[in-house]
Amino acid sequence: MLDEWRTVSFDAWSLTERQCPIYPQARYRFAMAQSLAARGLELRITEQSPANRWTGERSTHEVTDLQAAARRYFFSTEVRTVSPSPVMKPGEWWIARSAQSAVAFYAVAVALSLASRRARRPSLGFAIAWTAGCGALLGHTLCAFHFLHNWSHAAALRHTAQRTADVTGWLWSGGLYINYLFLAVWFADVVCVWRQISTPKAATAPMGRWTIHAIIAFMMFNATVVFGPWNWSFIFGVYLAALGGLRIATTPTDSTRHQ
Repeated sequence: MLDEWRTVSFDAWSLTERQCPIYPQARYRFAMAQSLAARGLELRITEQSPANRWTGERSTHEVTDLQAAARRYFFSTEVRTVSPSPVMKPGEWWIARSAQSAVAFYAVAVALSLASRRARRPSLGFAIAWTAGCGALLGHTLCAFHFLHNWSHAAALRHTAQRTADVTGWLWSGGLYINYLFLAVWFADVVCVWRQISTPKAATAPMGRWTIHAIIAFMMFNATVVFGPWNWSFIFGVYLAALGGLRIATTPTDSTRHQ
């Protein structure tokens, strides 16, 4: 127990933590005081008036009713508590960024494919983005095994089962093998795409271009919306809307078809 009062300046505290100009009104100070009082701290609050424009002097008075003082302001008199974000380890950073890169390259590739869907062969831009996305997914898999699973397939199975149980309630590790199949299908299609570009008469992908897109789109949906962070759902919706707009913009009109 402290046997004496300690003086704390909210202005100095705010300036030290935020390193930005202090809000001129007292509303945030009352919000902080109410938050500290709610935690059981006994406070004696003194408030200074604005400086006199001619003399620079300030008057000081004690605040006896904190809530009444806070009601002088309509907004920003309550504290919003924010939990500190956990520090991301280097391995976690590489795992997250490689996954995000795979999704980003996939999104670019799909947009390019949709823009040139009437062409007989894939464009060079699509092939590059498609290959980069597959490479990023391969990098994500290697990063996960290196940093998270310590190159243990059993550990990867346990992690997959736990993540599936957290989301669906079903303790199932088979999703790991589906991820392997997903990566193999994407890699095989990358090879087919470059064959089509380098050899004009090369055969198309065995299952057809749109079948490949449907498989990968399903996996991307699960990776982003189902098992990904909550904000990926919003991003996925915006992206679908953008693809719809792109499809409309690149669809020829009846007059264009007749020409």
